[in-house]
Amino acid sequence: MIKLGIEYKCIFCSEKISRQSFRCKSCSNKQRKQNRKIDWDKILNYYNNGKSEKEISLITKYKQPTINYVLKKSNVEKRAKDIKGEKNSHWKKGISYDRNRKMIYSPKHPHAKLVGLGKTPYVYEYRLVMEKHIGRFLCENEIIHHKDGDVTNNDINNLELMSQSEHAKLHHRRGDF
Repeated sequence: MIKLGIEYKCIFCSEKISRQSFRCKSCSNKQRKQNRKIDWDKILNYYNNGKSEKEISLITKYKQPTINYVLKKSNVEKRAKDIKGEKNSHWKKGISYDRNRKMIYSPKHPHAKLVGLGKTPYVYEYRLVMEKHIGRFLCENEIIHHKDGDVTNNDINNLELMSQSEHAKLHHRRGDF
């Protein structure tokens, strides 16, 4: 910026500008347009080679919403959120936990509990252990009681099958409720 009395000149084209600025309006617009150009091929190439949106953002310096926009407009099938089971990048070998209770991925189980944003079907491990032991699926009103009170101990010798009312009476007698 070159000061000429009260007037200033653009640092790119030396055109006179009336206010204190580095560039005139036309150079400013040209610069903005150059900065706005997005290399779609570069983003798509990184994504198709297995990079995540966050990794692409770090490499290319584009913000994640920009990368998301490019992928959406290019009709690229998104990963992770839409993919369930073993093909999901967040797969934890079909094991999840709910209040210290181990849950197993069971997509074909009739009483599977839908877990998480993707509504993935899981069943408590202790229910699966009891079902295997008795040779049938449990009914909705059947409860598995942990004899030692440790919900992480899913050994068949520690599990007892009972109705909801029997389970409530047991805990009421023991003073747990």
